[in-house]
Amino acid sequence: MNDPVDLRLEAFLAPPDRARDEAFAARIGRLVAAEERMRTARRAAWTRFAASMLATASLLPLFVLLARLGGADSPAKVSPFSPAGAGLLLLALWLIVAATLSEGRNRS
Repeated sequence: MNDPVDLRLEAFLAPPDRARDEAFAARIGRLVAAEERMRTARRAAWTRFAASMLATASLLPLFVLLARLGGADSPAKVSPFSPAGAGLLLLALWLIVAATLSEGRNRS
């Protein structure tokens, strides 16, 4: 191993000595911080989405029951003038407003 040829090869193949790249380290640090902020925001958004979907899912059986109480002339459809129709309209409006507000938050 102490052969002069081995020593020369080791010297030629050794990585060059160079200074630390501070700009690269700072850029990677900023990327890691941004990814952490995005992970936190993503987790909060999924939590809000899950809460909204659970609230919506809890309201849907109520509207189905109200539609069945509305009358027997058209069991397959929900009349727009029944309490269930009014509830479904309010639910749809709520979903539209919630989607619009979340789009506004995402763009900021």
